[in-house]
Amino acid sequence: MKRYAGNIALILAAPAIALLAIALFGLFKVGLAPGPEASARTFAAAHPGPAKSEAEISKAGALPESLPAVSAKPEHGLLVPILMYHHVGDYPQNADPVRRDLTVSTADFSAEMAWLAQQKYHTVTLAAVYAAASGGSPLPDKPIAITFDDGYSDVFMNAVPVLLKYGFVGSFAVITKFPGLPDYASWNDIRQAQKQGMEIVSHTQDHFDGGNPEFNYDFIKSDLLGSRRDLRENLGSDTNILVYPFGHYTADYIRAAHDSGFVMGLTVAFGKRVDPANLMATPRVRVHGQETMEKFQELLLK
Repeated sequence: MKRYAGNIALILAAPAIALLAIALFGLFKVGLAPGPEASARTFAAAHPGPAKSEAEISKAGALPESLPAVSAKPEHGLLVPILMYHHVGDYPQNADPVRRDLTVSTADFSAEMAWLAQQKYHTVTLAAVYAAASGGSPLPDKPIAITFDDGYSDVFMNAVPVLLKYGFVGSFAVITKFPGLPDYASWNDIRQAQKQGMEIVSHTQDHFDGGNPEFNYDFIKSDLLGSRRDLRENLGSDTNILVYPFGHYTADYIRAAHDSGFVMGLTVAFGKRVDPANLMATPRVRVHGQETMEKFQELLLK
């Protein structure tokens, strides 16, 4: 009789024991839930190959999509020289000193691009520089941007073929009311360069001096919005990168540029670092006409 009573007690207690076991298993399972480290181990186990540490797996970007790598904004700015050119080719007879200084010969430009290629520089667009400075995609090793101000016809004729020869990209700042005028490229020239991979950005509609108080906020905003509209109508694409004519700007200019949708402004001040906290005053490295190769190399290496 006692044996039957014991069996009956076990039967009655079985549901409670089962519930307790399920609860304990649940707690045990939670304790084993994989965190980032366990996820890296799981990924490595599912993709056999040479043995790697978890740190190496994470560094290589091999974590699963649920744990994406995040690029942080650089604390001390990006080291990205942004070269500034104007004319590339021959200057006209009786050219004044300003025109001579603005004009780099095709032979010198070719030699400079050849040296950059030999030194393993990688050209990037200004849009890529902005993205990297904003915490987006990282730039390649030894990045460099090559800009051309004003939209002169000779840079599209002489510089673009050299850039293509080395697999380089250039950024061309166009004054959007000037295409087709004497000495300036046509919209067809600009479209062709864009199709070949070149970047086109704004240099305003009419190259006004942004440091002149005559030009107020309303004028500046209207002009900048007009430049973006001109680019859309003629190229089918837009830009949020601005190159200041003469490198001049004021607080009103910056405010109008922001309100017109621009996120990055290039100056003529010398510098090789892009400051994420001051993108509307991004410096460049000016390349002068008749500059020696030694001087060009010094600009980048010092």
